[in-house]
Amino acid sequence: MPCVAGVTVSRRWRLEIQDEAELEADGTRLGLALDALVENAVEHTAEPDMIELGARRVGNRVAITVRDTGPGIPPEQQERIFERFARGSPGRRGAGLGLAIVKAIVEAHRGQVRIASGPGRGSTFEILLPLAPRRDGPPPPAGEPQPSRRGSR
Repeated sequence: MPCVAGVTVSRRWRLEIQDEAELEADGTRLGLALDALVENAVEHTAEPDMIELGARRVGNRVAITVRDTGPGIPPEQQERIFERFARGSPGRRGAGLGLAIVKAIVEAHRGQVRIASGPGRGSTFEILLPLAPRRDGPPPPAGEPQPSRRGSR
């Protein structure tokens, strides 16, 4: 059974990777953003809900999704959930920083985060990030710095 934040989680899990893509990214920070989205999905679901992780190309970007079949988020709350200290529901744990941190990390990578949700429909969080520049072009002139691939995934 999966373990999230030290807690055994009984959910149905699905992984759907449609394309292979390369990003120039800080893998540690993107991992923190994805972890926050997965923890959020776990917090707002119960057995036998499903949590789905996915990735696909969308033009010159990669879309990474975290989708759940939980209760969903009312439209009036969606506008503020990416603000610092915003909390979706009273009584939930945490300081209300998780989604604000997700947004900051994604924007630092020249990306954007979007939500599709509604009461009774679950929630889908989508991170859109630019693809890494293509490597099949001519090499840069001698003496020019090479782009760093450190942290690429």
